[in-house]
Amino acid sequence: MVFPRANLAMEKEDVKQAFPGSYGAVLINLKISSEIVLEVCSLAREKGIPVVLDADSVRDFDFSRLKGLEIISSNETECRYITGLPCGTEAEAAAASRRIAEICQARFVVIKMGKRGALLYRIEEDQTNFGPACPVQAVDTTVAGDAFTAAMTAEYLRHGDLKRAIGYANALGALAVTRLEAQPSVSSAQEVEVFFDKVGHPKEVFALEQRPVSIRFYRFCPNRSDPAER
Repeated sequence: MVFPRANLAMEKEDVKQAFPGSYGAVLINLKISSEIVLEVCSLAREKGIPVVLDADSVRDFDFSRLKGLEIISSNETECRYITGLPCGTEAEAAAASRRIAEICQARFVVIKMGKRGALLYRIEEDQTNFGPACPVQAVDTTVAGDAFTAAMTAEYLRHGDLKRAIGYANALGALAVTRLEAQPSVSSAQEVEVFFDKVGHPKEVFALEQRPVSIRFYRFCPNRSDPAER
């Protein structure tokens, strides 16, 4: 079942209903209206909740109004759109990541570079790190970026090490492109662990802390905003 333009039906009151409790982070993207993106960021700042922005569906948007993001994640195309700078090489991506950090004062900037991996820029240390991708045979890249950012955010909340979280996200993103369609492409934690064993990554680097993480999804529809905890 598809509801065309459902994301744009979201209103500020819906957002307020999603902030009754305490959360480890808020993960949003640009598929909702600019007004709602800014409202989410404002409410999260008031509550001291870190915000992770996935800059997919990038459009005309004043990123300078997003001061204080914890993480902004973009791919090469989105990065070029935001900064006006080239992003075809590791060196270019490093320069562009610094520019993104200047624009929105994000603590961390992550640039997804497909089969080349992902770049991390940390504004506090003015330092970049590059995590290589896991080699796989790609058949469908539909959900790879979404899977990467979601996995990165969840792992970061588990242990607070973003470099390690990006390594995990690279693996989940790699597995996602080996399958057709969106939801079936997202692997379980157990499948990722098996994948790490197969490609020879040391388990002590990527091992998950064995405790559940409760993630609350809000389905915003007209006259309905009930949470579903998973």
